Amino acid sequence: MGPEDRNGHGVRLLEFCMMGGLKVAGTFFRHNTYGSWQHAFTKKWHLIDHVLARRSTMRMLQDVKTLVTAECDTDHRLVRANIVVPV
Repeated sequence: MGPEDRNGHGVRLLEFCMMGGLKVAGTFFRHNTYGSWQHAFTKKWHLIDHVLARRSTMRMLQDVKTLVTAECDTDHRLVRANIVVPV
């Protein structure tokens, strides 16, 4: 995602993350499918649903991805985070 792809909401999300010491966790994991919401007219997928994590807990995240196969009555895809909690 480059600066030309961000709108006001995306800028506010990044500012919120910077002020709170958070990271957008889904951007650290590579997958073939990234979109979590499909535009009704263009049918293009956009990543607008996110998992935010504190910098100190990022190492607990194993994966963050959108689930293509989840059955939901919505135009969004389910976003899942796999977390390992140390015992």
